[in-house]
Amino acid sequence: MKKICILVSILSAILILVVYKNVNSPLNPSIITRATIDLPIKGDWTVNRYVFAGDSSISMEEARGMVNKKAVFQGDRVIFNGVTCKNPNFKVKVVDSDVYFENNYKINPDSLGINQKQVKVITVSSNNNFFDDFIQINDNLIMRYNDGLILFFTRDGAENDKSVLNNINEKDSKIITSRKQNDSTYKSGLLLGLKYKDEDTGEYSYRTLWISSSYNKISPVLQRKNILVPRKNGFWEIGINKKYDNNLDRDLIWGAPLMKNNSEKHNSNTVVRNIKNTTSQILFVGTDYISLDNQEVYYEDDEQKTKNSYFSMLPLDNLNGKSMEFSKAFNVKALNMLQISTEKYLKKLNKSWGNVNLNDLNTNWAVTRRNGRWILRGRINYGDFDIVYAAPNKILTMYDDLYPSFDVIKKEVPDMVDTYTSPNKDFVVVLTETELKIFKLSNRTNLKLETTFKLKPGEKAVMSEWTTGSYVNVWSKLFKK
Repeated sequence: MKKICILVSILSAILILVVYKNVNSPLNPSIITRATIDLPIKGDWTVNRYVFAGDSSISMEEARGMVNKKAVFQGDRVIFNGVTCKNPNFKVKVVDSDVYFENNYKINPDSLGINQKQVKVITVSSNNNFFDDFIQINDNLIMRYNDGLILFFTRDGAENDKSVLNNINEKDSKIITSRKQNDSTYKSGLLLGLKYKDEDTGEYSYRTLWISSSYNKISPVLQRKNILVPRKNGFWEIGINKKYDNNLDRDLIWGAPLMKNNSEKHNSNTVVRNIKNTTSQILFVGTDYISLDNQEVYYEDDEQKTKNSYFSMLPLDNLNGKSMEFSKAFNVKALNMLQISTEKYLKKLNKSWGNVNLNDLNTNWAVTRRNGRWILRGRINYGDFDIVYAAPNKILTMYDDLYPSFDVIKKEVPDMVDTYTSPNKDFVVVLTETELKIFKLSNRTNLKLETTFKLKPGEKAVMSEWTTGSYVNVWSKLFKK
């Protein structure tokens, strides 16, 4: 009996102890172990410098207003510029400085005063929602990038730290240009398509020149046979082959992709314009259309003769298609300008509309080169005339501006017959009757002859396509291949 009482007493004590530990009572103190959180960035940080790196929608005034603003990093929140991230999570990556700044911002870290080989990229998020990225340069210096604006923060209390001062040795804000922008501003190239007529055979031949400049250095002029034109689905090559049948020669105009674009499985075969008893010469090649001057031929008295010349503007993807109507190339109002131009020409000749067919007129037009620009020409039975209309739109040519003006360049090069200015206004290409001359354009006003290239007699342009930035390197490699 005594043993049973002892056993009951022990069980009762254990039961009381268990109940006591699990009952909320002021007599039952709760002991909680405090979690220790090791934050990669702690405390208060102050913006003391800003730098514009590239284009930005942020104004200079807004950037100045960021100076002296604080970023607060605590265990339960991160606060900056009036925005709070509660219960933040931090992810830290150690990256190579040169690689990171080049890949993400296209700038050299040295231009920011950052000489560390590695930096930490700290991503702040909450519940898998991104908040911000901060780049930690050292223990006392971090930076933040947003919309072309870089902000530098120093840890409060570290103002006298030499390691910080070495990294922010330029207290005033400045504007730096990203390498991408530099490339765009200081690299430009011209694909210039040319044609010339062989005086012995009377046949036209075509070639393409590649003229480029990189950081004010003109590269040697490159050339290749036929017309090389950049298109949305890759580069195409355009050419003309002669074909002889029934004592007549005619021209086969062809176009073919120079390189296969993985995203375009179609359009990989050569397109050929095969019109019987017709010779053609190329007047203009754009990224989507080709302008031709055609003549029907016939055989008489042991001699090939011509009749019925006409213009045609054809899509490169369908060289056997119908000539594009003038009104569709531009707009309905343009057709009215075509009629006005025709009337002016007829009046000059003292002729009437007579047998001029408006429908034929709408397709009998061309793009050709004169006085440093692409112009529009129409054709009727009485001859060819200028169409009084704005310069060809971007469907036909993307860029066709001159700087300085044609007259200014003509004063410098009196024997000039044609000219082109790069979009970056860093060099000018001039064509004379015998030479192609390349001038550096300093301060956008002064022409300095850099190099010359010999032209064929009577050689003239049928295409001009410009590019800038990183595409200059891409086009150069492609052209060299």
